[in-house]
Amino acid sequence: MAREERIIADVTMLEMLAPPNLNLLWPIQGLSFIEIPEPEINQYRALYHAVGDDHFWVNRKRLTDEQLSALLYHPENYVTQLWKGDECIGFTEYHARHFPQMEIVFVGLVASETGKGLGRAMLSHTLQKIWHRNPSRVIIETNTLDHPSALPLYQKIGFRPYKHKRVSIKNSVQL
Repeated sequence: MAREERIIADVTMLEMLAPPNLNLLWPIQGLSFIEIPEPEINQYRALYHAVGDDHFWVNRKRLTDEQLSALLYHPENYVTQLWKGDECIGFTEYHARHFPQMEIVFVGLVASETGKGLGRAMLSHTLQKIWHRNPSRVIIETNTLDHPSALPLYQKIGFRPYKHKRVSIKNSVQL
């Protein structure tokens, strides 16, 4: 049995209007980025849950497989996974559907890998790919339910807030 509750979050929308000056030494021993042009839906959902459940990521959970496939398999949608040996430990997703604006939709790690600088590495890797395409603007958003380091990291890398809003998120609680 499930009960629905609502969780309030403050959302910060950020933008970057010029390429950042990133000092990223790569590769990091034992880690690799793998571009996934057409992620397998069940594997994507499992990773989305593993990364996002602690932060109330719910948007993709509400989508049918057909709806999720339409997003993921869009020719301007990009998913990159971060692997540690034979284990996927995080992913980024961005799109260029409104080019010259590009949006980073997700940046996340499984909980056991946070606090090691890997979020910065993933974000830096993604930004290098994005700015190679010469967008006019890159946007990302975070909220108060995300990892507490997310907003400071985005700002340190060069994103600037341009809008704030408060949202109410539906959350199903198993009884």
